[in-house]
Amino acid sequence: MSGSPSPDELARYARLIEAVEAAQAGGAGAVTFEGEMVDEAMAATARALLVRHGR
Repeated sequence: MSGSPSPDELARYARLIEAVEAAQAGGAGAVTFEGEMVDEAMAATARALLVRHGR
């Protein structure tokens, strides 16, 4: 990905974080999110991107 994430990409990152946190609350370490496996490492990257882009 080049440049800044689009608003749709930022919204997807927020949904990804929510999905991972819900999975963790239920005791899972990874979850299927929008057709792909995601985990805490991906959520951490998403959090950093949201912070960097003012979300």
